[in-house]
Amino acid sequence: MKKVKGLIKSMVSLLLGGLLVTSCQSEDFSGPIQVEGKGTITLDLTAMTGFDVETKAVNEADYVNKNNYTVEIEKSTGDLVDSKLFSNWSFPYTLDLGSYTVRAYYGKNYKGVVATQAGFYVEGESSFTLDVNEDNQVISRSVSLTCMPTHAKVQATFSSDMSTYYASYYVTYKVGNTETTKVDNTDPWYLLVNKNGETVTATIHLTTKEGFVTNKDFVLTKTKNLKPNQSWTLNMSPTYEQKTGSLGISITIDETTEDHEVVVNVPSDWV
Repeated sequence: MKKVKGLIKSMVSLLLGGLLVTSCQSEDFSGPIQVEGKGTITLDLTAMTGFDVETKAVNEADYVNKNNYTVEIEKSTGDLVDSKLFSNWSFPYTLDLGSYTVRAYYGKNYKGVVATQAGFYVEGESSFTLDVNEDNQVISRSVSLTCMPTHAKVQATFSSDMSTYYASYYVTYKVGNTETTKVDNTDPWYLLVNKNGETVTATIHLTTKEGFVTNKDFVLTKTKNLKPNQSWTLNMSPTYEQKTGSLGISITIDETTEDHEVVVNVPSDWV
Protein backbone atom coordinates (compact mmCIF):
# COMPACT_ATOMS: atom_id res chain seq x y z
CA MET A 1 0.00 0.00 0.00
CA LYS A 2 2.85 2.38 0.85
CA LYS A 3 4.35 1.79 -2.58
CA VAL A 4 1.02 2.61 -4.23
CA LYS A 5 0.66 5.85 -2.25
CA GLY A 6 4.24 6.83 -3.13
CA LEU A 7 3.58 6.17 -6.77
CA ILE A 8 0.41 8.28 -6.71
CA LYS A 9 2.30 11.16 -5.04
CA SER A 10 5.03 11.02 -7.66
CA MET A 11 2.52 11.09 -10.49
CA VAL A 12 0.70 14.07 -8.95
CA SER A 13 4.00 15.92 -8.50
CA LEU A 14 4.96 15.31 -12.10
CA LEU A 15 1.54 16.44 -13.32
CA LEU A 16 1.65 19.65 -11.28
CA GLY A 17 5.21 20.31 -12.42
CA GLY A 18 4.17 19.89 -16.07
CA LEU A 19 1.28 22.29 -15.58
CA LEU A 20 3.61 24.80 -13.95
CA VAL A 21 6.10 24.61 -16.82
CA THR A 22 3.30 24.97 -19.36
CA SER A 23 1.94 27.98 -17.47
CA CYS A 24 5.37 29.71 -17.37
CA GLN A 25 5.97 29.15 -21.06
CA SER A 26 2.61 30.69 -21.91
CA GLU A 27 3.26 33.77 -19.75
CA ASP A 28 6.80 34.35 -21.08
CA PHE A 29 6.32 34.07 -24.84
CA SER A 30 2.74 34.90 -25.78
CA GLY A 31 2.17 38.44 -27.22
CA PRO A 32 4.76 41.10 -28.16
CA ILE A 33 8.13 41.31 -26.44
CA GLN A 34 8.23 44.33 -24.10
CA VAL A 35 11.05 46.83 -23.58
CA GLU A 36 10.45 48.53 -20.26
CA GLY A 37 10.48 52.35 -20.45
CA LYS A 38 11.73 52.53 -24.05
CA GLY A 39 10.40 53.74 -27.39
CA THR A 40 11.64 54.13 -30.95
CA ILE A 41 11.53 56.87 -33.59
CA THR A 42 12.03 57.07 -37.33
CA LEU A 43 12.94 60.35 -39.05
CA ASP A 44 11.72 61.66 -42.40
CA LEU A 45 14.05 64.55 -43.28
CA THR A 46 13.44 66.97 -46.15
CA ALA A 47 16.01 69.62 -47.06
CA MET A 48 14.87 72.38 -49.38
CA THR A 49 15.34 75.99 -50.41
CA GLY A 50 12.85 78.24 -52.10
CA PHE A 51 15.39 80.05 -54.23
CA ASP A 52 17.95 79.13 -56.86
CA VAL A 53 21.42 79.29 -55.32
CA GLU A 54 23.63 78.01 -58.10
CA THR A 55 26.56 80.46 -57.93
CA LYS A 56 30.33 80.20 -57.90
CA ALA A 57 30.32 80.36 -54.12
CA VAL A 58 27.18 78.36 -53.33
CA ASN A 59 25.99 75.05 -54.77
CA GLU A 60 22.31 74.25 -54.25
CA ALA A 61 23.00 70.50 -54.45
CA ASP A 62 24.91 70.74 -51.16
CA TYR A 63 21.83 72.16 -49.45
CA VAL A 64 19.26 69.67 -50.72
CA ASN A 65 21.41 66.62 -49.92
CA LYS A 66 20.06 65.49 -46.55
CA ASN A 67 23.17 63.40 -45.86
CA ASN A 68 25.07 66.68 -45.38
CA TYR A 69 22.83 67.66 -42.47
CA THR A 70 23.73 67.25 -38.82
CA VAL A 71 20.87 65.77 -36.80
CA GLU A 72 20.62 66.34 -33.05
CA ILE A 73 18.22 64.86 -30.51
CA GLU A 74 17.96 66.54 -27.14
CA LYS A 75 15.77 65.98 -24.09
CA SER A 76 13.20 68.52 -22.96
CA THR A 77 15.71 69.39 -20.23
CA GLY A 78 18.15 70.57 -22.92
CA ASP A 79 20.51 67.62 -22.45
CA LEU A 80 21.94 66.38 -25.76
CA VAL A 81 21.22 62.70 -26.49
CA ASP A 82 23.17 62.38 -29.74
CA SER A 83 24.48 64.44 -32.65
CA LYS A 84 25.85 63.22 -35.98
CA LEU A 85 25.37 63.41 -39.74
CA PHE A 86 22.05 62.09 -41.02
CA SER A 87 23.89 59.43 -43.02
CA ASN A 88 25.36 58.03 -39.78
CA TRP A 89 22.05 57.58 -37.96
CA SER A 90 20.35 54.19 -37.83
CA PHE A 91 16.57 54.17 -37.61
CA PRO A 92 14.42 53.10 -35.83
CA TYR A 93 16.34 54.73 -32.97
CA THR A 94 15.62 53.70 -29.38
CA LEU A 95 15.02 56.31 -26.68
CA ASP A 96 13.83 56.43 -23.09
CA LEU A 97 10.21 57.47 -22.71
CA GLY A 98 9.85 61.26 -22.42
CA SER A 99 9.79 64.51 -24.41
CA TYR A 100 12.42 65.43 -27.00
CA THR A 101 13.36 67.89 -29.73
CA VAL A 102 14.99 66.73 -32.97
CA ARG A 103 16.91 69.33 -34.96
CA ALA A 104 18.69 69.18 -38.32
CA TYR A 105 20.91 71.87 -39.83
CA TYR A 106 23.46 72.67 -42.51
CA GLY A 107 25.74 75.67 -43.04
CA LYS A 108 26.51 76.16 -39.35
CA ASN A 109 29.28 78.66 -40.16
CA TYR A 110 26.58 81.07 -41.36
CA LYS A 111 24.23 80.74 -38.39
CA GLY A 112 23.46 84.24 -37.15
CA VAL A 113 25.57 85.88 -39.86
CA VAL A 114 23.69 89.02 -40.90
CA ALA A 115 24.96 89.23 -44.49
CA THR A 116 27.08 86.87 -46.58
CA GLN A 117 27.76 85.88 -50.16
CA ALA A 118 29.51 82.61 -49.31
CA GLY A 119 26.54 80.62 -48.00
CA PHE A 120 23.56 80.60 -45.66
CA TYR A 121 22.13 78.67 -42.72
CA VAL A 122 19.36 76.07 -43.02
CA GLU A 123 17.57 74.52 -40.05
CA GLY A 124 14.47 72.61 -39.05
CA GLU A 125 13.23 71.21 -35.74
CA SER A 126 10.31 69.29 -34.30
CA SER A 127 9.26 68.21 -30.81
CA PHE A 128 7.74 64.87 -29.90
CA THR A 129 6.87 62.73 -26.87
CA LEU A 130 7.28 58.99 -26.35
CA ASP A 131 4.51 57.66 -24.06
CA VAL A 132 3.47 54.27 -22.73
CA ASN A 133 0.38 53.04 -24.57
CA GLU A 134 -2.54 51.32 -22.90
CA ASP A 135 -1.08 47.87 -23.58
CA ASN A 136 2.36 48.87 -22.26
CA GLN A 137 3.88 48.00 -25.62
CA VAL A 138 6.94 49.44 -27.32
CA ILE A 139 6.18 52.95 -28.59
CA SER A 140 7.05 54.02 -32.14
CA ARG A 141 6.96 57.57 -33.48
CA SER A 142 7.52 58.82 -37.03
CA VAL A 143 8.94 62.35 -37.00
CA SER A 144 8.86 64.57 -40.10
CA LEU A 145 11.33 67.42 -40.34
CA THR A 146 11.66 70.09 -43.05
CA CYS A 147 14.77 72.27 -43.11
CA MET A 148 14.46 75.81 -44.52
CA PRO A 149 16.89 78.76 -44.85
CA THR A 150 16.95 81.39 -42.13
CA HIS A 151 18.17 83.94 -44.72
CA ALA A 152 16.51 85.75 -47.61
CA LYS A 153 18.29 86.15 -50.93
CA VAL A 154 18.76 89.47 -52.72
CA GLN A 155 20.49 89.99 -56.04
CA ALA A 156 21.15 92.75 -58.56
CA THR A 157 22.01 92.34 -62.20
CA PHE A 158 23.10 95.03 -64.66
CA SER A 159 22.78 94.94 -68.44
CA SER A 160 25.98 95.01 -70.49
CA ASP A 161 25.34 98.55 -71.78
CA MET A 162 25.30 100.09 -68.28
CA SER A 163 29.01 100.87 -68.70
CA THR A 164 28.22 102.97 -71.77
CA TYR A 165 26.46 105.58 -69.64
CA TYR A 166 27.63 105.02 -66.09
CA ALA A 167 31.17 105.11 -64.74
CA SER A 168 30.08 103.39 -61.53
CA TYR A 169 26.98 101.48 -60.48
CA TYR A 170 26.28 99.23 -57.53
CA VAL A 171 23.65 98.40 -54.91
CA THR A 172 23.75 98.41 -51.13
CA TYR A 173 21.23 96.46 -49.06
CA LYS A 174 20.17 97.33 -45.56
CA VAL A 175 18.33 95.31 -42.92
CA GLY A 176 18.05 97.17 -39.64
CA ASN A 177 21.40 98.84 -39.03
CA THR A 178 23.43 96.43 -41.17
CA GLU A 179 24.46 97.50 -44.65
CA THR A 180 26.20 95.40 -47.30
CA THR A 181 27.88 96.62 -50.45
CA LYS A 182 27.77 94.90 -53.80
CA VAL A 183 30.31 96.36 -56.23
CA ASP A 184 32.23 94.03 -58.50
CA ASN A 185 30.11 90.87 -58.88
CA THR A 186 26.56 89.73 -59.43
CA ASP A 187 26.54 86.98 -56.80
CA PRO A 188 23.55 87.20 -54.44
CA TRP A 189 23.64 88.36 -50.85
CA TYR A 190 22.02 86.26 -48.16
CA LEU A 191 20.48 88.49 -45.49
CA LEU A 192 19.36 87.30 -42.06
CA VAL A 193 15.72 88.29 -41.51
CA ASN A 194 13.31 87.35 -38.74
CA LYS A 195 10.60 84.77 -39.37
CA ASN A 196 7.84 87.38 -39.48
CA GLY A 197 9.62 89.35 -42.20
CA GLU A 198 11.71 92.52 -42.25
CA THR A 199 11.98 95.52 -44.53
CA VAL A 200 15.00 95.32 -46.82
CA THR A 201 16.14 98.56 -48.44
CA ALA A 202 18.04 98.43 -51.72
CA THR A 203 19.92 101.62 -52.56
CA ILE A 204 21.09 101.95 -56.15
CA HIS A 205 24.19 104.13 -56.60
CA LEU A 206 24.90 105.60 -60.04
CA THR A 207 27.74 107.79 -61.30
CA THR A 208 27.40 109.06 -64.88
CA LYS A 209 30.18 109.06 -67.43
CA GLU A 210 31.80 112.01 -69.16
CA GLY A 211 29.58 113.55 -71.78
CA PHE A 212 26.47 113.10 -69.69
CA VAL A 213 27.48 115.21 -66.63
CA THR A 214 30.87 114.12 -65.42
CA ASN A 215 30.98 112.33 -62.05
CA LYS A 216 27.40 113.22 -61.24
CA ASP A 217 26.05 110.88 -58.58
CA PHE A 218 22.47 109.67 -58.29
CA VAL A 219 20.79 107.50 -55.69
CA LEU A 220 17.54 105.52 -55.96
CA THR A 221 15.97 103.37 -53.25
CA LYS A 222 13.52 100.46 -53.29
CA THR A 223 12.13 98.53 -50.33
CA LYS A 224 10.57 95.12 -49.89
CA ASN A 225 9.44 93.04 -46.93
CA LEU A 226 11.28 89.71 -46.97
CA LYS A 227 10.88 86.60 -44.87
CA PRO A 228 13.35 83.70 -44.60
CA ASN A 229 13.55 81.62 -47.77
CA GLN A 230 12.24 84.45 -49.97
CA SER A 231 14.19 86.14 -52.75
CA TRP A 232 14.26 89.56 -54.40
CA THR A 233 16.02 90.32 -57.67
CA LEU A 234 16.56 93.72 -59.28
CA ASN A 235 17.44 93.68 -62.98
CA MET A 236 18.72 97.05 -64.19
CA SER A 237 19.40 98.60 -67.59
CA PRO A 238 19.97 102.22 -68.72
CA THR A 239 17.45 104.33 -70.59
CA TYR A 240 18.54 107.25 -72.74
CA GLU A 241 16.54 109.69 -74.83
CA GLN A 242 18.90 111.31 -77.34
CA LYS A 243 16.51 114.13 -78.25
CA THR A 244 16.02 115.32 -74.69
CA GLY A 245 19.31 114.12 -73.25
CA SER A 246 17.40 112.33 -70.51
CA LEU A 247 19.36 109.50 -68.89
CA GLY A 248 17.70 107.09 -66.50
CA ILE A 249 17.47 103.48 -65.47
CA SER A 250 14.84 100.78 -65.92
CA ILE A 251 14.39 98.42 -62.96
CA THR A 252 12.61 95.09 -63.31
CA ILE A 253 11.53 93.75 -59.94
CA ASP A 254 9.84 90.38 -59.54
CA GLU A 255 8.68 90.37 -63.16
CA THR A 256 7.19 93.88 -62.81
CA THR A 257 8.87 96.71 -64.70
CA GLU A 258 9.14 100.03 -62.91
CA ASP A 259 10.94 102.87 -64.68
CA HIS A 260 12.79 105.46 -62.63
CA GLU A 261 14.06 108.31 -64.80
CA VAL A 262 17.03 110.30 -63.55
CA VAL A 263 17.15 113.47 -65.67
CA VAL A 264 20.67 114.39 -66.76
CA ASN A 265 21.24 117.58 -68.73
CA VAL A 266 23.58 116.92 -71.65
CA PRO A 267 26.33 119.59 -72.00
CA SER A 268 25.83 121.92 -75.00
CA ASP A 269 29.17 120.85 -76.52
CA TRP A 270 28.33 117.15 -76.40
CA VAL A 271 27.51 115.54 -79.74
